[in-house]
Amino acid sequence: ARLMVPWLFKDGSFPLNIKGSEDTDEIQADKSQVIWSSHTLKENEYFGVYGDHKKEEWLSYVGSTFSFTAKCGEDSNTEEVSIVIPEAPETTTTAPPQPITGGDLPCTLSVGDVTETQAAIKLSCTEDVKEVRLITPSPFNNIKFPQPLTAGKSWTLTTLERTPELAGKTFVVEAIPKSGSDISKSNLAKFPAADASAESEEVAVVEGGLPCKLTSSAAKLVGGGPGFTLSMKCDETVTDAKLKIPGYADRIFKDLAGGKEWNLATYPKQDEFHEKAFYVEAKWQDTIGKSREVFQL
Repeated sequence: ARLMVPWLFKDGSFPLNIKGSEDTDEIQADKSQVIWSSHTLKENEYFGVYGDHKKEEWLSYVGSTFSFTAKCGEDSNTEEVSIVIPEAPETTTTAPPQPITGGDLPCTLSVGDVTETQAAIKLSCTEDVKEVRLITPSPFNNIKFPQPLTAGKSWTLTTLERTPELAGKTFVVEAIPKSGSDISKSNLAKFPAADASAESEEVAVVEGGLPCKLTSSAAKLVGGGPGFTLSMKCDETVTDAKLKIPGYADRIFKDLAGGKEWNLATYPKQDEFHEKAFYVEAKWQDTIGKSREVFQL
């Protein structure tokens, strides 16, 4: 059996002799076998140097024809089948999480009653407010208060454990003040770190200290419109990975296994992302490393 694999950087193809699953020249009937695999999009190793496509930095197998020939049957006649690589299916997209912002509600939101293990989110107002809602950071649930909150009193809205996941996260209150009819927002309140020393402790981040390559590539969005996909491939597994999205909350990944290309996110092209860098921070060999910076296409 032989597979003809098309070149990407020039016309033509090259042959690959295919072995069976038991390292023989025979491929068993009724048994599926992977004979070749690759990423659809590949970086042009001869960019600017050689080939019919030397002006293209990235090359794709989409539209390329792969041919497979083999001898089969009692007469050992050589037969051939081929396949053309189709376009990738349309990619769905999720808008980045909206950042929490403050407003002009006549109230002060604060963190109080702080102990070694917990802290309270407290609200005090200069006028009565109604339809009060505490907006919490993802993935926590917002809290709604059905009764009005009167002025001149410190209200404890919730008490939370001082966990690493909450450290530095912001809270805000939405409510309608007595003097108005529209919903307004309070100031932002930042939750304290898990211990007193954690607030001032800075973790050293090593630039380029990851065995990974982060890329940004054009994407076709459902419903049309330009978009871009952020993907990363690592030579070794990294942990506690965070995709840094300019102006938005981090996107968290537990582990990214080595040897696999991970699609981290797909977003529509936006003016607010113009010349804003995306990058990944992750842990590798007990060190926090940072990937290269990429931008929307």
